[in-house]
Formats: sequence, C-alpha cells, structure tokens
Amino acid sequence: MYNDAKINGYKVGRAIFEQHLFFCNPLLLYKSKYQVLIKAIEFSKQTQTPMYKNMENTPAKYIDQFFIINKEISEALNGNK
Repeated sequence: MYNDAKINGYKVGRAIFEQHLFFCNPLLLYKSKYQVLIKAIEFSKQTQTPMYKNMENTPAKYIDQFFIINKEISEALNGNK
C-alpha cells in the first residue's frame, strides 16, 4: 500500500486512513500506548506544562515522537494528510 500511494502521488497517511477499513480491524491500529502518548502531548501543549523537568531529562525517543505526532496532527487539521 505504501508503494502504491507513493507511485500515485497520494499522501501515505491519508491513503492508510481511508483504506484501512477494507483490510483490517481498526482496533489493531489504535495501540493504547500511542493514544496515551498523544493525549499526554496534547495536554502538555494546552496547559503549557512540560512533560519532563528539562531537556537533559527528556528522552530522545520522546522528542522524536513529539515532532512526528505534532506534524501528523498539523497536516491532518490542514487537510494535507
């Protein structure tokens, strides 16, 4: 599906979102740990409270996930996904 989306010029996230119901149970895609992470990031942004004490204590994995989630949400809200 990834290759088909890329070849035909579709956004991969959009293609997966629109077609996933045809080939899988959506509950398999919605892992609770990622839902919790998304909620935590949104809460942190809305309340302007950091999730970690400082940058030294913030795991690199969390920073990567933050930017990925932020970009995906932004693109989805702008209709680009």
